[in-house]
Amino acid sequence: MTQRPTFTSDRSLAGRLAVSRLATRVSMTVERGWPLLLPLVIVASLFLSVSWLGLFLLLPDMARIGLVAVFAIAALVALYPLRFFRVPSSAEIDRRIEAANLLLHSPVLVQTDRPSGRESIFSQALWREHQKRMAEKLGNLGGDLPRTRVPERDPWGLRAVAALVLVTAFAFSFGPSGGRIADGFSAQAARDAVPPRIDAWVTPPAYTGRAPVFLTSPALANPALASNTNQAASTFTVPEGSDVSLRVTGGSGEETLSFADADGNARTIEPAGQQADAAQSAAGKSAAAKPASSTVRQFTGKLTANGTLTLNSGGDELGSWAFAVIPDKPPQIRFVGEPKRAVNGSFELNYQIDDDYGAASAKADFVLADPPAPNAHPLYGPPEMPLTLPRRGVKGNAAKTTKDLTEHVWAGGDIKLRLVATDDAGHTATSETRTLVMPERPFSNPLARAVIEQRRALALDANAKSRVLDLMDAITLRPEDTFDNMAHYLAIMSARTRLKMADNDDKLRDEVAYLWEIALGIEEGNLSDAERRLRQAQQALQDAIKNGASDEEIDKAMKELREAMN
Repeated sequence: MTQRPTFTSDRSLAGRLAVSRLATRVSMTVERGWPLLLPLVIVASLFLSVSWLGLFLLLPDMARIGLVAVFAIAALVALYPLRFFRVPSSAEIDRRIEAANLLLHSPVLVQTDRPSGRESIFSQALWREHQKRMAEKLGNLGGDLPRTRVPERDPWGLRAVAALVLVTAFAFSFGPSGGRIADGFSAQAARDAVPPRIDAWVTPPAYTGRAPVFLTSPALANPALASNTNQAASTFTVPEGSDVSLRVTGGSGEETLSFADADGNARTIEPAGQQADAAQSAAGKSAAAKPASSTVRQFTGKLTANGTLTLNSGGDELGSWAFAVIPDKPPQIRFVGEPKRAVNGSFELNYQIDDDYGAASAKADFVLADPPAPNAHPLYGPPEMPLTLPRRGVKGNAAKTTKDLTEHVWAGGDIKLRLVATDDAGHTATSETRTLVMPERPFSNPLARAVIEQRRALALDANAKSRVLDLMDAITLRPEDTFDNMAHYLAIMSARTRLKMADNDDKLRDEVAYLWEIALGIEEGNLSDAERRLRQAQQALQDAIKNGASDEEIDKAMKELREAMN
């Protein structure tokens, strides 16, 4: 009885057959498909060669469209032979294996074939013995290489020319004159557009003392490197009110800039203007050169809240930057100690001003404690007293301001005083309100005090003109008993005449100033003029030092002070 093959030998034979059949199937598929696919490959290689050599860049739009249409038609024609492609069947693969290995009596087909006719035990045993003997011939199966017969169809080797041109064009595409695959589908205007260069920066407000922040680097001149620039950085921290500026040079000219806050509300930042520059090619070229346009678009906006700035061109995003805005806190101002009268009679204020970037200005705000009557017509408003700002680096941000207010018509009256500070961002802060008596110049002479009272009454209410005239008449009724110096009598009579003739506010204010001069003359005589010049010289020197005047101006102010003291 014939011995049947073992399980191991059957499995080994099946594995060898499977590998051989797979290799032969691939070989036959390439053999049948490559000649049919070769025309399409040649058309595609020619299109790539034309694109990479930059020929599309040299053609006008109509010629470019026509050439692309020719390639499209050629590609469709090259697809037609593919309809004749047939997948190799199992029987064809087995016959190819037998032919490649010079096997007789079809030993490969026998392994999967079955005998015809009526089966019996004897016939089955006989067929298995035949399969065993045929399987012994399959010990060294080998594959077969594809035989495409392409040289028979292309005896001149023109396919090699297409391959050589393709390799040359690919190397040429990396040069400055090389083209791209998309050139065939790009209009002339789009190809002539200068690649955009983006410069973006943030300028903090000048009062913050911070340097500008540059958002872009030179790599943004090439959009392909955009992910390596500062725009890919995390959030930029900038002060509130900073100006963001973005300049786009070149590009399509359709760039748009938008800012979206943290809540998703977006607003568009319009360009400030456009500028087109034209340049001619170097002289000496025989053909006239076409001018190259470069469009410059400038965008400017203010950053007042957290958000993201995005630059788009059509449907493409050219850049995006996120910002965290530091709010500008309002200033704080408060009294340090009580307002007081200095030794020289000036009004002295000590205070403290705190602000994140330093206050821009400060002043003292005066209000009369007893408001005037509803029908009153005052000639003067509250005194003006700007405050000196603390110097940078001073401990506690403390400062002091002194000013001579004794000549003001409110001197000696009850006032309400508060301090007001304003920073560069427009935020205003006020201190607590203090009620006090405004320092005044003391007058010991009764006549001088009477003149000062008349002056104050007239200044606080111009409607009191007739009452002041009556008081002057009362003072001058018996001059021999009232005046020791008849010059003072003549001065008051002159003031009365001027007051009676005053018919507008300006003349009334001149009268108030004249009454002050009369009171000083009665009180101190010629010494008052010297004292006034001395105080003026002192104030001029203080202002020069505070405002950072030059050495020549300070020397001049000191010279005037010495002369006034003498």
